[in-house]
Amino acid sequence: MSFTLSFAAWGLIGGLASVFAELYGLTASRTALLVAVPVLLGSLARLPMGMLTDRFGGRAVFTALLLVSALAAWIVPTTTSYASLLAAAFLLGLAGSYSQKCTHLACAVIPQPERGVLHCPCHEGYFDLRSGRPIAGPPSRPLARILLEVRGRDIYATGVEWRTT
Repeated sequence: MSFTLSFAAWGLIGGLASVFAELYGLTASRTALLVAVPVLLGSLARLPMGMLTDRFGGRAVFTALLLVSALAAWIVPTTTSYASLLAAAFLLGLAGSYSQKCTHLACAVIPQPERGVLHCPCHEGYFDLRSGRPIAGPPSRPLARILLEVRGRDIYATGVEWRTT
């Protein structure tokens, strides 16, 4: 649920671009920059966010990203200028920097438990559901294994096992 809300916040600026363009009298180039900022930052910040996740753990980093995203989403309707809206869009870009992705071209993988696979719809890649190893399509590297721990009625992601074969 939190991951979905994070991505909804990430798309907030793009979905309301025409409203902001009218409200602040933006040119087409300024509107395009406004829409591009969260998307580009989300893409560029994935590597540093991965490094922070390796160092501090996924729970801490994702919680921080959600807090920044929530703050940015709260700031958007209070902006009074293009500059303040651009700053909020920059913060919203961090919401898109955390994702699960195919090892081929970083597309999202979709579980198909009835078939025992994870499917990457971008280029018809398939991974074995149990091992994460590629079994069809262009992916050549296995998916990282997310280590889970059950504590009472909660399930926690406690680490990542990076595999090359």
